[in-house]
Amino acid sequence: MATETSRLQQLDQEATQAKMLASRYRCEFVDLKEARIDHELFRSIPVDLMFRYN
Repeated sequence: MATETSRLQQLDQEATQAKMLASRYRCEFVDLKEARIDHELFRSIPVDLMFRYN
């Protein structure tokens, strides 16, 4: 349980640092846990291109 708590605290600290960096460089912070993929856009990308730049 203590390990899980410390991991959650670490993730929270990393998110805070990422938000500060985004603010510093005037970029939008996107939480990837809550971001949704546009499936139509995803389907429009050729598979070989996905593998090449994966």
